[in-house]
Amino acid sequence: GQTEPSMLNPKAIVRGFYRHVPRQNLFPIAKSVFNHPRLITNPFLLAATAISGSQMTEKQDSSNETNQEIQQQESKEEKSEKKTEEQGSQQNPSPPPLVREECQYLIIGGGAASHSAIEEIKKIDPKAQITLITEEPELAYQRPALSKDLWISPASDDLTSYEETETGKKKSIFFDQTVYDGVTIVFDCKVDDVDADKKQAYIMKQNRSIKFNKCLIATGSSPRNLVDKDNKPITLPESISQHVSKFKTIEDYKKLEQLTREEGKKILIVGGGWIGSELAVGVATRGKKTGTKVTQIFPEAGMLGEVFPEYLSKYATDVICNETGLETKSKVAITSVEQGENSNVKVTLSDNSTLEVDHIVVAVGTRPEVNLARNDLEIDERNGGIAVNHEMQTSRSDIYAAGDVVSFPSSLLGRRRVEFYDHARMSGKYAGYNMAGNRKSYLYQPSYIGDLGSLRYEAVGLIDNSLETVGVWEKPGSKKPVRRIKQASAPSASAPASSTNQEPKDGGNEASKKEETSDKNENVKMYSPNESQSEPQSHGQSVSESDSHPTKSDEQDSKAATSTESASAIEAGKSQDPFDPVTANKFEKGIVYYLKNDRIVGVLLWNFPDRVPEAKRALSSRKPYSDRTELRSVISFEEQD
Repeated sequence: GQTEPSMLNPKAIVRGFYRHVPRQNLFPIAKSVFNHPRLITNPFLLAATAISGSQMTEKQDSSNETNQEIQQQESKEEKSEKKTEEQGSQQNPSPPPLVREECQYLIIGGGAASHSAIEEIKKIDPKAQITLITEEPELAYQRPALSKDLWISPASDDLTSYEETETGKKKSIFFDQTVYDGVTIVFDCKVDDVDADKKQAYIMKQNRSIKFNKCLIATGSSPRNLVDKDNKPITLPESISQHVSKFKTIEDYKKLEQLTREEGKKILIVGGGWIGSELAVGVATRGKKTGTKVTQIFPEAGMLGEVFPEYLSKYATDVICNETGLETKSKVAITSVEQGENSNVKVTLSDNSTLEVDHIVVAVGTRPEVNLARNDLEIDERNGGIAVNHEMQTSRSDIYAAGDVVSFPSSLLGRRRVEFYDHARMSGKYAGYNMAGNRKSYLYQPSYIGDLGSLRYEAVGLIDNSLETVGVWEKPGSKKPVRRIKQASAPSASAPASSTNQEPKDGGNEASKKEETSDKNENVKMYSPNESQSEPQSHGQSVSESDSHPTKSDEQDSKAATSTESASAIEAGKSQDPFDPVTANKFEKGIVYYLKNDRIVGVLLWNFPDRVPEAKRALSSRKPYSDRTELRSVISFEEQD
């Protein structure tokens, strides 16, 4: 039968044969298509599958025939490719005939941002001609699940689904794939350059180009390489390189998950950021059942030390190590990596200690994939990323960018680049909405939701340990729970005029209305440390608790003292209140405010669910807090109706 050039995703391919193949044969055909990604862009293999499928009514084991046809065709192709290489490959390869030479919308990158953009474009323009080019062999999926949900969920042979903690229901990590109906998809393919003047994208490996009317660059970011204590790249011997991996894709997860199934393995995770810490917790949690020993190292004082206040970073590290059996080493970096005597790898650290491990996972941050922008587009050299305006347009009007790769303007916080999943989804929506002919500004304030074992946190704005922080904490044992309220879901970009999509203008008024009530809550304590540097420290089941909290400067004492007791007295251990969170070293529920020029620029909600809208209002109010005690009343600890 005839197939439309745009029908390259599996569901569309099956529909293309629907009129010519008996219905009972469609399932085996679809299965073959999914099992052999090369069918997606190879019309000959696709035809072989269809022909084999049409013969299924005559032969019982036609799926084997299909596989034989595929294997024979692949073998012929491999021999042909080898012969061509031997002859010097003087002729240019022909592009796959089912891929359009030009399209209305070209989407580069197959992650969350591109999925949202395609969804939004099709809402406005259902007949849009869209081509998606992705370097991965998979359609879009939830990357956060790779370092969290999949590890916490019980181990199974299905490596792309997990059980939801609250409901126990099984959930796939893949997004809704019906969004791709009618979309031309090219898997395992890299775009090497984009010419903004000619409106062409170039694929050097295939010696071809694709013209477009509008283009979205959503190439995301790539993991950084392993570095030493001086931040210089570490060259790995051939015998060791196979035992060192990064962590970004489904394939990375599958390889690591398979390794943890082998009893008694020792895994080292390098990095104490968002991904490194969540992954360490997840693998250690799974490792308790398989005997896998996990060690995490980082240059900071504790997990997420670059974003959390030091006292909270140390507290979180202690809690997690006790819960999961994870071993950590703080304030250290790698000096050298070599072949181990009794293991695959021997790692020497900056404190002269050594570790013998079977595998190293590098999670030391990422860098934005900006190569496509280097010739014609503006790059933000300070923050990294492709510079865009409020409408997600680059410096060229018909080329847009979204997700981790962009540096976007914020009237509240200045130009910034974030790697939040929430940002990827929403920036993609706005980019798609505007690509389809609209003009709406991206004023959305993205948030981050994370889990470290039993600890849950949500972050909005600038979460940076280099900023001044003031913590407002509920006393341990006060037993005053906050009733969970349903958080408003992220709005569709088709209606960006909604107040939830824009920076609220009444946050200050609402906060001041709650001030009188919240000030009377004596179950709340404040903590505003100016952390000093401490010696390297290890955390784990056999290691003692972290050092006591250091005292802060006189200037902060005057700003952060509560009406009953100064924070410095609490830190020095002079508090007579056994329920004080600092004295008890027990931070169960609270809020950390990040301040710049006396204004709130970031909010961290610690085991304090469903208060992100209030945190966003606190940022948008722009109210100065020269008297730090006023921060107790910004977000109420009272029950919500």
